[in-house]
Amino acid sequence: MPIHMPRLRRLHTGLVGLVLWSTPWFAMAADLIYTVQPGDHPWNLAERYLKSPSLALALRQRNQIADDHRIPPGTQLRIPKEWLKLESTQVLLLAVVGDTTLRRGNAPARAAVAGELLQAPSGLRTGPDGSATLQFADGSRVLVRRDSELLLQATQKALLGQASIVGLSLLQGSVENQVTPVGDSGGRFEIRTPAAIAAVRGTQYRVTTDGHSMHTEVVTGAVNVANPTGQVTAQAT
Repeated sequence: MPIHMPRLRRLHTGLVGLVLWSTPWFAMAADLIYTVQPGDHPWNLAERYLKSPSLALALRQRNQIADDHRIPPGTQLRIPKEWLKLESTQVLLLAVVGDTTLRRGNAPARAAVAGELLQAPSGLRTGPDGSATLQFADGSRVLVRRDSELLLQATQKALLGQASIVGLSLLQGSVENQVTPVGDSGGRFEIRTPAAIAAVRGTQYRVTTDGHSMHTEVVTGAVNVANPTGQVTAQAT
């Protein structure tokens, strides 16, 4: 089920030889506002929703909670989104055309089959007549075009709130993306190439790389493109 997108604008980042794999995949912005339910207290909230139970103390300090075993229901707590516990999500291989292979982790590559459920780390490679469409947990879709190689590096969601985290590496070729807007959830959708990173919060766009430079074409919304030399925002016109 290919995604058809007209070309509206091209941003060329001719930045050769810059590899960004060591940069964190995402950084959630601002705080999540959580309304306290009966029975909630810092310790059980940290156990259920935060990356470490020890964050209960930081949660108490940040919100000036007087009693660490009781919080009045209806109280609104501010929780930094980077504290939130994440869980892996599955990706649906919605459609496969032509010569397309799949690699799961360190397993040997094999023919990809439509309808499979994938998890990171996984990789797709399309041949001269191949393509594949991925659908993510939030409804976002990515069309991997012919002669392309794409790696799923991170596909996660927060246990509290609506944040969805997707991290992809495009080693060669091109992809077309239809990304579900994340609003103020703190979610992130990133595509990395050897030249730069394209990050969005809800838009339609195309990314192409030859391994040395990156082209970004924006249909709707805006895409932030960055590498160690700087950053620029591409917008549809």
